Amino acid sequence: MGEGTLHTEEEPYQENYPNVMEGVLEDVMEAPNEEQYGDGVFQAFEAANEPLYEGCVEGISQLYLASRLMKVKTDHNLPESCLDEISQTFRDVLPQPNKAPESYYEMKKLTKALGLPVLKIDVCEDNCMLFWKEDKDLVVCRFCGKDRYHQNHGKGKKRPKQRMFYMPITERLKRLYQLEETAAQMRWHAEHESPEGEMHHPSDGAAWKHFNKVYPDFTEESRNIYLGLATDGFNPVGMSGEAHSVWPVIVTPYNLPPGMCWMTHGRLACPYCLDDTKSFWLKHRRKHSWFDCHRMFLPKEHPYRRNVQAFRRGKIISDDPPPWLTGEEIRYERINNIVGLKKTVECGGNGHEKPGSNIEGYGKDHNWVKKSIFWELPYWENLLLRHNVDFMHVEKNFFDNLINTVLNVPGKTKDNAKSRMDLPDLCRRQELHIKDDGKMPVPIFRLSKEEKKEFLRWLKEDIKFPDGYASKFSRCIDETNSKLSGLKSHDCHVIMQRLLPFAFKELLPKNVHIAISEIALFFRDISSKVLKEEDVAILKENIAVKLCNLEKIFPPSFFDVMEHLVMHLPDEAALGGPVQYRWMYLFERYMYHLKKKVRNKAHITGSIISQCLTEEISRASAHHFGNPEVPATILQPGDIRFTYHDPDVPNMFYHEGRVSG
Repeated sequence: MGEGTLHTEEEPYQENYPNVMEGVLEDVMEAPNEEQYGDGVFQAFEAANEPLYEGCVEGISQLYLASRLMKVKTDHNLPESCLDEISQTFRDVLPQPNKAPESYYEMKKLTKALGLPVLKIDVCEDNCMLFWKEDKDLVVCRFCGKDRYHQNHGKGKKRPKQRMFYMPITERLKRLYQLEETAAQMRWHAEHESPEGEMHHPSDGAAWKHFNKVYPDFTEESRNIYLGLATDGFNPVGMSGEAHSVWPVIVTPYNLPPGMCWMTHGRLACPYCLDDTKSFWLKHRRKHSWFDCHRMFLPKEHPYRRNVQAFRRGKIISDDPPPWLTGEEIRYERINNIVGLKKTVECGGNGHEKPGSNIEGYGKDHNWVKKSIFWELPYWENLLLRHNVDFMHVEKNFFDNLINTVLNVPGKTKDNAKSRMDLPDLCRRQELHIKDDGKMPVPIFRLSKEEKKEFLRWLKEDIKFPDGYASKFSRCIDETNSKLSGLKSHDCHVIMQRLLPFAFKELLPKNVHIAISEIALFFRDISSKVLKEEDVAILKENIAVKLCNLEKIFPPSFFDVMEHLVMHLPDEAALGGPVQYRWMYLFERYMYHLKKKVRNKAHITGSIISQCLTEEISRASAHHFGNPEVPATILQPGDIRFTYHDPDVPNMFYHEGRVSG
């Protein structure tokens, strides 16, 4: 989690910032959007005060209709020609004379002053650099030497080969303080009081409290803003379209109430264990395994530490768990001492592609591929929680590995011939060794053919959830091939936490069922809406035992880094609070929202930005000029008008239901 600041009135608040933050403010504060105080704003105010036609409901104005139609456009991804037709229809149908906008162009012209700035920044076609600031006048990349523009032979405008869009954050954050309601919500983090020992919000976590202690001057002003950053890619034209990837970088304010440069593969994939990891290479499976890497997290007197039969053959564990390194230790003792580790601005965006040949000790002593720009932030090394293991992807990958292995799905199970060939060198599990005739014994964790049918039939026909709680599992069940396919991350989330605790009780041996049930319950408990500090401590104490119980049953090839990262989720919860503020569900759904905004596939990013600006204008109009009171519509059977509330379900999973009848 990163922190930022906000000026709403420069002079009174300048003295509140500690000296260490001053250099940052000069770099991140953009020039104010002067256009918003021009003639366009006054024109918008006039349009908001004049009735749409004589005798209409108070508050129904030309600006109100324009902003509502623009919202309809963004919500339903309508083409501009459709808005032109709708505008003309309103103009013809409403009583004459009226001031309904004639076209989409007129709507944009009327509401333009309510918008916020966007910067267009040219990018090298190989992503080496940005043509920005001191490099804004360059016509070739200073790393790869490729041209900035398409050749036009002196005709027409210069067209950059690649471009990114930056929506300056300062003015957008200021807008949150322009309304009393949202301003109060932005101060909520400092004004709320949670019960002692409970974490309802990241501000209740140890990392937030530590930051406030280190930077008391920043904390004094409750309007200062704490920010989190997330990024992920998506294909805006669908999986069947051409290869095209969009990577939005999303900055989120964490003030609101409830309502990264580490390679994640290889032996050193865990960002917490670092070079103290005990992972090893499977000779036949040809992958790294985190099997038997969790006994060192157990108490010294725990009997599992001395067990030489159930884990790696003949191995007793006496090591302590890896230390939790501070930001200062990582920066000054690790990153700054790595020869060849560079910033992107020093070697270009593609300068990190061959770390094994350019960075000393890569893959052996560390997995650092670049020197992150975040370390230049004066407070970064003092943060207790600089990045988050994404709960959503860890849970989904854990579920996929588990269910595919239990169902023995070809090509996806973690128990195959190569994994069995690794067993004799690692474990005393002769009952699973490949026999002389080449046959593999059936393990206790695998369902029989009849049990698979029974499990899938139960999942398809007997399981019912409230409307909108989960998708329809029957579409994802392949009874012919005895597998699950096409499950979304939230589907895996629901099955893992709500069904696996009891799904295999009568299908698998008791010890296997209990081991699976315990890990499923761990995921459910760690994702609770409210976390108690004492409960998080218990989860941290027990997770190593739960993983060891799985290690006693499943083969070493089952345990990749995703199974291992579960070990660190309680530590992050203790520092950062409830996982709902740190998982990717919110951002994945927002990216789906962005994907629907694509209208022009020749200019995908520009199309998305255009729709986002229209959406911002619509919201600003609704907030600042208010919505008139109009008569409520009568509910009809099938209409979507209400939602259910479940204390165990996060707000983001609430879905609207339907009126019966």
